[in-house]
Order: sequence, then structure tokens, then C-alpha cells
Amino acid sequence: MKKIVLILAVVGILSQYVSGQISEGGTPVSFSLNMEKEKIPLIEMPSVNAKALIEEDEKVRTEDAQRPFRFGYAHDVDIDLKKAGTK
Repeated sequence: MKKIVLILAVVGILSQYVSGQISEGGTPVSFSLNMEKEKIPLIEMPSVNAKALIEEDEKVRTEDAQRPFRFGYAHDVDIDLKKAGTK
């Protein structure tokens, strides 16, 4: 028991000196590019019928209770970076 308390105390003390990421200061290069937000193209996705998806999920869950919950909805898109992107 004493070993566990000692190990926890050492880990607790040493964890104060650990850092997840070293900060080197400065700002990202992209912040200084002065890009005009109006010139950046905006692509709007079609709206999702959330009510229909919820009803579908409830139906599926009553038939198969082991099936995991849905956490997203996939949209089929065809966006070409060379045609839709800006430099």
C-alpha cells in the first residue's frame, strides 16, 4: 500500500513539469496573408431532413437494438480542387 501511495505522489509531482506542446511563440504565416474573405468561394451543402433521419433511426433501433447510433450523414459531393479552389 505504501508503494502505491509513493508512486502516486511521485507521478503527481512530476506531472506538473510535463507539457503537451512546446510553445515557440509567433503567429501562423497564414494570418499575415491579408486574404479577402469575400473572394473565398463558399459551397453550401443541401439541407438535411433531420426529422426523417430520426424517424428512420427509431425504426431501425426497434428492429435491431444492437445497431449503434448514427452520428453523421454522408453527402455525395463532387468538388474539384483545381476548378473550385483559389490560390
